Amino acid sequence: MSIQIKVKKLNLHNAIQFVFVAAGSGDDSAIHTHFLFCWRVASETLLVMAQNGKMLLAEAIVEDAEVTVDVADDVKEVSFTVPAWRLVKFLGAAKDEDTITLDHDGSSTRAKQPKGSGRFGSLDPNGPNGWPWWTDTYAAAKSTTKIASNRLADILAYSRNFVSDQEQRSPALCAMECKDGMLSATDSEAVGLVRSPTLANSEMRIHGKDVAAALSALAQCKEEEVTLLEHDRCLFIVRANGSYIGISRWIHQFPMMKNLNFDSSATPKCSFTVKTADLTGAMDFLEAFAKKDYGYLHFRFNDGRIVVAMESGSGDPNGEEHTIDCVAHDSMDALAAAGHSEFRLSKKFVRTVASTFGEETIQFRVDVTQKNGYVSFYHDRDDDEYCTVIVWKRKD
Repeated sequence: MSIQIKVKKLNLHNAIQFVFVAAGSGDDSAIHTHFLFCWRVASETLLVMAQNGKMLLAEAIVEDAEVTVDVADDVKEVSFTVPAWRLVKFLGAAKDEDTITLDHDGSSTRAKQPKGSGRFGSLDPNGPNGWPWWTDTYAAAKSTTKIASNRLADILAYSRNFVSDQEQRSPALCAMECKDGMLSATDSEAVGLVRSPTLANSEMRIHGKDVAAALSALAQCKEEEVTLLEHDRCLFIVRANGSYIGISRWIHQFPMMKNLNFDSSATPKCSFTVKTADLTGAMDFLEAFAKKDYGYLHFRFNDGRIVVAMESGSGDPNGEEHTIDCVAHDSMDALAAAGHSEFRLSKKFVRTVASTFGEETIQFRVDVTQKNGYVSFYHDRDDDEYCTVIVWKRKD
């Protein structure tokens, strides 16, 4: 068996760039560190695939490739592997317009470009430790929606801010999950919810560590529409040309959050609105003087203004404060009446809300519970509703 591929460097690079995020790391002797090239005889389609042996897989079409094979007439596809990182290095030395030639003789692969040629070691994709073909899983996956790639990227990128990293303690919270058109994520300190009509039929469940791979693939789609194919074991994000990335479904089911009311029309106990620039400016200012790595903001209402404070880095028991004007406020006296002179929120989540939506103002909707309280934020983007809830940090 032999196969020769001739293709422009740019076309090969584009396909490899899409799948490389799924490639595994380690020694060249492990097949999950390789790209697999697969020539499908009947459709005359050249594919390149990658997988990390765990949670990720990807497949892309190599456009405008000239392929010559020497195989028996009944052979339906021809495949071989090359070490992923080595091929990426090899392509990096070529110009976009250069012709790349890959000659596989059944045991190794010679790669050629204008600068010269060299030989890659190849592995048997059909051997005992061969390629984990996922053809049946892909065929059985069901289409749940079509969505603009940039819209899906915005939803995933925002939601991953709220995924827990405590896998040993709370594995169910280390993923985001979609149900009834709502993608939910939480680390128990804050909750990120996105309600999207395009996700009404989706039940995706993605581990937080795998979101970066999805975003990398979506970034290469620009604004094209992608299709979500879902299987009990995998989510496939499919481009219009048939290329896709696959993400294994996290095994732990996301918990139900029955007491959380996603209703932007509901009236909070009290609220205040400030200019976003004033809020981010206050955080930047306070961080210059606050205790290093102190992660909370103290909020106190005072005569139409909000006092934002952090613990002092110099040991001042009064802390560091900065006052900003309210654009609007409503029923803030109810907070003191409920026995709360101030509340504390995680600074990283406040900054996430303030920096994401590009709005001139930001409204804090404050509610009190029997034991604590929380602040909620609502935003609309691309016909999707974003709700963020940050629970008060209790006093030490």
